[in-house]
Amino acid sequence: MASITSTLIGLGTMGAIVLITIGLLLLVFLILILIDAIKRDYKNKTLWIVLIIIFGVIAAFLYLIFVKSKHEIPI
Repeated sequence: MASITSTLIGLGTMGAIVLITIGLLLLVFLILILIDAIKRDYKNKTLWIVLIIIFGVIAAFLYLIFVKSKHEIPI
C-alpha cells in the first residue's frame, strides 16, 4: 500500500514540474514575441502590442503567423 501512495505522490510532483516548465517556456516565448513586436517597424504596431499583452500566448502565436512571418527576409 505504501508503494502505491508514494508512486501517486511522485507522479503528482512530476506533473507539477512538467506544468511549471511548460508555463515558464510559454512565458519566455511571450516575452520574446513582445520584445520583437516593440522593436519591429510595421503597420498596426500598437494594436499588436496591446493584443499580446491582453490575450497572451494566443495573440503571440497569431503575431508570429501574421506579422513576423511576412516581414522575414527569405533566404
